[in-house]
Amino acid sequence: MHVALVAALLAVTLAQTLKVFLYRVQFGSWDLSLVFSAGEMPSAHSAGVSALATTFLVLDGPASASFAISAVLAVIVMYDAAGVRRQAGEHAMILNRLLERLAQCFPEEEDRMDFLRLKERLGHRPVEVAAGLVLGVLVGFLLGSSGLRAWP
Repeated sequence: MHVALVAALLAVTLAQTLKVFLYRVQFGSWDLSLVFSAGEMPSAHSAGVSALATTFLVLDGPASASFAISAVLAVIVMYDAAGVRRQAGEHAMILNRLLERLAQCFPEEEDRMDFLRLKERLGHRPVEVAAGLVLGVLVGFLLGSSGLRAWP
């Protein structure tokens, strides 16, 4: 397996694991479901693509096609996380408030309204994207500098 893929997977795994520990620090309880969730601090998507791009930068240099492609992908993913997906989450919040009001007007439909409830944490605040970027750059630099091209 190419070391760039290992770096990306490791960065995503670390980011998802960090979410659980940061939740524990903030709220005093464990929420293991965060390992498999989108949103929250740090952005696993940002960590993964920035680790990929950084590894290719270290291995192949800034003029390489592998770095260029992965850097463009990283910018798109991070823009999407902080922009489009975040907006979708804000829209979900508004729709969920409307469902709550409808449930108050039609109590017999409350179970159905709960079923229609949308996930609100889809994207990231800019600081969460930046934290994922920093984590990914660190992982990418460490693995890219390891001297390995392929992981055993």
